[in-house]
Amino acid sequence: MGAGIPLTWRVLAPADRRDFSLLLDRAFGLSAPASYLADFPVWDPEIVPAGNRHQVGGFHGPRLVSTASLRFADYRFADGTDARFGLIGAVATHPDFARRGYGAEALALAIHEADRRGVGGLALWGSDSPLYRRRKFEFGGNQIRVPIASLRFEKPALAGYEFRSGWDSEIGAHFLARKSGLRYQDGDLLWLSRHPNVEWRTLWIDGKCLAYVGWNRGIDLPNLIHEIDGEPAACLVLLRLLQERYPALEWLAHPELLRRWKIEGSEVAAVEALAQFRLRTLDPARIGEIWFSGMDAC
Repeated sequence: MGAGIPLTWRVLAPADRRDFSLLLDRAFGLSAPASYLADFPVWDPEIVPAGNRHQVGGFHGPRLVSTASLRFADYRFADGTDARFGLIGAVATHPDFARRGYGAEALALAIHEADRRGVGGLALWGSDSPLYRRRKFEFGGNQIRVPIASLRFEKPALAGYEFRSGWDSEIGAHFLARKSGLRYQDGDLLWLSRHPNVEWRTLWIDGKCLAYVGWNRGIDLPNLIHEIDGEPAACLVLLRLLQERYPALEWLAHPELLRRWKIEGSEVAAVEALAQFRLRTLDPARIGEIWFSGMDAC
């Protein structure tokens, strides 16, 4: 259709929430009861972040027609070093305004803001697209997708535990206490707790939450275990529970985790790229060390 008239670009505010939500649902082909912001409340403008989010919108008159969002977070490697990342998501243009370069303009504004804030690299989750290739995003890292029914491991020597269902503030405490991986802040706990579609299970002994697992992040990760963390023996008990009660689930995991927990059965796993990366100052050799969980993905 060629280039369109220039849009007016500005940072989105909580008052833009309704138009932003409608745009995302229309661009990604969703209709009620499905909702993009239900699966990605990290981008909900009404959930005011602690300065670690930047969202831009392009307006055709009063109408929001294109957008891109950016979350800033530190990543801690296993050796204790940190790198600043910009995580890109919610890149969308209304179909009525497609093929006019607005999506590219929204993405360019997000990249410019990331460069201005001195990030070491950018990451995004999406299908292969000229929009990203032209801006030097490349697939990198790896994860495996494995049916939990195929997993084999020794029965953990753990007794006296109880299972609980649903989100619990102790899950948030585990996210905050990560020794490596994407670093979470107190301000992130609000949107983490507002995922209506995620199935959470926790394992407790003597009033202490030892491990948690989460699966089924709506349209993005249906029927996939995308979170599991805590004490290894407790995590294995949770996996055993899921094998018994939800054997059709699959697990998105880092290959090293299966080796560390002495889990067999990965020979039937599918190997996938972890994300798309655009590096600024981060050494490309470090991409292989990075692991993003499903809730990290934007």
